[in-house]
Amino acid sequence: MSAAITKDEWLQVQDKLSHPYGTVRLTVDGYALALQVNQIKALKFVIMVYVDGVCKGEWCKGEADEA
Repeated sequence: MSAAITKDEWLQVQDKLSHPYGTVRLTVDGYALALQVNQIKALKFVIMVYVDGVCKGEWCKGEADEA
C-alpha cells in the first residue's frame, strides 16, 4: 500500500528545492530518491535526481524502471 504525499508535504518539497543546493530525500516504489538543486553554469541551476545514490541521463528517456 502506498501513501500519497499531502499538499503540505509538496509545499515543503517546493520550499527546500527553491534554494541553491537544497536537497529532498524520498522513498518511492522502493527506491531511495534524492532531489538536489545543483549549479551547472554561472546563474543556472537544475534539479538533479539521484536514485539509490546514482544519477543517469538515460533515465530521462523514460524507458528504465527507475524512470
